Amino acid sequence: MPAGGFLSGSLHRFCSYTGESFQYLKSSGVGAGPIRPAAGAQAFLEAQVLKALGSPGGRYAHPLGIVRFRIGLDGVPVVFLDSHAEMAIGAIFPTSRTVVEVLLPSYESYIEVQGILDLRVLAVQGRELHVGLVGTDARLVLAASAGSGWAREIRDHERDLVSAGYIPLWTESIRTPFEQEHLAMCPPLHEFALTWLGSGLLRRIGLFRTQPRIVVSRVQAFAFVQKLIGEGGCCLLPGQVSRECHV
Repeated sequence: MPAGGFLSGSLHRFCSYTGESFQYLKSSGVGAGPIRPAAGAQAFLEAQVLKALGSPGGRYAHPLGIVRFRIGLDGVPVVFLDSHAEMAIGAIFPTSRTVVEVLLPSYESYIEVQGILDLRVLAVQGRELHVGLVGTDARLVLAASAGSGWAREIRDHERDLVSAGYIPLWTESIRTPFEQEHLAMCPPLHEFALTWLGSGLLRRIGLFRTQPRIVVSRVQAFAFVQKLIGEGGCCLLPGQVSRECHV
């Protein structure tokens, strides 16, 4: 096979795995090397984001509302999102609103922490929401569609939480006593240590819609993710996840 044909085939294969744009790869010169695995806290963060995005339901243009996955030029993973979801009642909700509601942690008095434990908002830059895990180097960028307003959605969500008696946790610089208490009540379950798989699936999100053997509907994707990595996943700590993804 001519070198050009092999390269083109490699790019197309990479695009089918990640959902990345073929034109972007050709024009950016980034290339399409092996999809490297994440490990430790980074794998935990990616798996928890995939799990959270699989929780709200609704109809998106892409499974889980994720258009594509990309490693940024600075090495930080970027998850590109659909613009909106159509819920069962026919209402249209911006994906940015759904993401804020399911990802950002908050505490409900005498009950539990909602959202992703230890997740913190690091920055809002235009269409990008930068998040990380407190006390670790784990980072992730969520890129919304044009016209989305992360700052507005976060502000509105915080207002609604406070008015309902919840305590927002995503701006705290350390792990909060509420998160400590939640972890004490829900100790780590090593048999559910599948963060390597959740991370691997997020990095290959395109497989849900491009590979004939595993193409699934939007609803099936939600159910699949919850069954695979959702059960007991809340009880995994970043420091206890070390297996690399070889999916």
